[in-house]
Amino acid sequence: MEVTRYLSDTGAGEPVVTETARILVGAGDDARGLEATRTTAGPDGAWLDLADPAADGPLVDRRGDEVTVEATFGPEGARAGDAGLVEGRLVLQCPA
Repeated sequence: MEVTRYLSDTGAGEPVVTETARILVGAGDDARGLEATRTTAGPDGAWLDLADPAADGPLVDRRGDEVTVEATFGPEGARAGDAGLVEGRLVLQCPA
């Protein structure tokens, strides 16, 4: 499992935050699995999730050493209505 948050700031316009959660099996180029991705590419920093257009907040909820992700997971690049989408919830504990 992998949870990432990236901030992209070109200096032109508002910075963009992209959060991704992946559940992978295998390693390197052979890794396969499901992912959920959400970004602040919407107007006024609104969250955009192509697999779940109703999503309106961050993907990642971190409280102390616990990370929770509730999202629609699917193959990389999946959009709402695509085959292979599943609702899921990950709860991870970060190492100290």
